[in-house]
Amino acid sequence: MPCSCLSRSTQKRVVRCLNYSLVLLLILAAAGGILALILAFAPVHQIEVTVEDARLNTFSLAAPNDSSSSSLFFSYNIAAAVAVRNPNWAMTIQHTEPLVASVVFHGRRLHDAAVVAGAGSKHRPRETRLHRIMAARERVSAAILLGDAAAEEFRKENATGVFDLEVLFSGEIKYLGFAGVFADKKDKLGFTCPLSLQLAPPGDEVVVFREVGCRPDKRERIYY
Repeated sequence: MPCSCLSRSTQKRVVRCLNYSLVLLLILAAAGGILALILAFAPVHQIEVTVEDARLNTFSLAAPNDSSSSSLFFSYNIAAAVAVRNPNWAMTIQHTEPLVASVVFHGRRLHDAAVVAGAGSKHRPRETRLHRIMAARERVSAAILLGDAAAEEFRKENATGVFDLEVLFSGEIKYLGFAGVFADKKDKLGFTCPLSLQLAPPGDEVVVFREVGCRPDKRERIYY
């Protein structure tokens, strides 16, 4: 009951103010609930993968020191910085399987798949993480690693000075929203990142690289 020490007009103003405040709170609560529902049930966007930087330090096909052998040896050293971004405004993404990367030349995987993000790791909404990938081997049998077709392609590209490679990604994720919404929704991931690289000069000289967007691809294309 309004205090009797206040005049009737003042009491009416206080009651009216309280009513307005209550209505405003109800409107804000309703708006917040609607916003939460919109964010929870908004379209889910797949992660985005881009190659921010890459450097080809070694990519060579050479004869052995022993001239009596006709075998060829292949050496390579490739480094890449890859950004993985969660574009969703409200959804956290969790990796249910490791996100792995492979470097491929003319359909031949050059090294064992490297784990970029482990199972259980999460990307918060709008979060971008940078991962560094390194693939390097020296004097590996070209017949085993490349095969005839890839070795021939190497000779063609070596003449131009530009080598076409791919970084392939594979994994599985699930989406976590409000109150566990979409917790059981899982997506298989596959991305292909095409790279055209020249051999970097010796030393620490900076090589200009233009960011490359990776396209979604079938998971079956990933080489294990």
